[in-house]
Amino acid sequence: PRRCIIIGPSHTGSWLPWSLAAEGSYRTPLGEVPVDAACAEALRARCPFLATDAWAQQGEHAIEVLVPFLQYRGPSDLTIVPIVMASSDTEERRQLADALAQVIRMQEDPTLLIASTDLSHYEPQAAGALHDRQLIEAICALDPEALTRLVRERELIMCGAGAAACVLSAATQLGARRGRLVQ
Repeated sequence: PRRCIIIGPSHTGSWLPWSLAAEGSYRTPLGEVPVDAACAEALRARCPFLATDAWAQQGEHAIEVLVPFLQYRGPSDLTIVPIVMASSDTEERRQLADALAQVIRMQEDPTLLIASTDLSHYEPQAAGALHDRQLIEAICALDPEALTRLVRERELIMCGAGAAACVLSAATQLGARRGRLVQ
């Protein structure tokens, strides 16, 4: 797909609960990738809590680390819609998932929906592998409630659990029934 919507967690302690880059571009060593302004505006119109402040994304690595990979693998006319979340508001996450599904259905071209996240990285390897497996099972089952429950109740480590839950909810609304672990 030539359009990617990427949702990632805030690692910079952003003062904004939600940040949407609605214009401009991301510059990498492979060149610039423009923001799909029309798609970003369609999302913002459905989710007024999405603050259109690109400065809130400065120094945020959850999205920028993915852009060169997408440039390398994707088409030359790749566009992105970057969203950074520091909010844990379940209702806003549901509203964004609904908006994502609506906006993606309106697009003529396919859209790739990405949650930027990582799993355990501070635990002993055996415990981390067990916890990661539980989280991956919830992701493959496309079960955002199970995913957030594992993180909240069992205190499993997953930066970007809210982003992943949002993408899972949107994917099921778009007809996905099961995820697949590629590697």
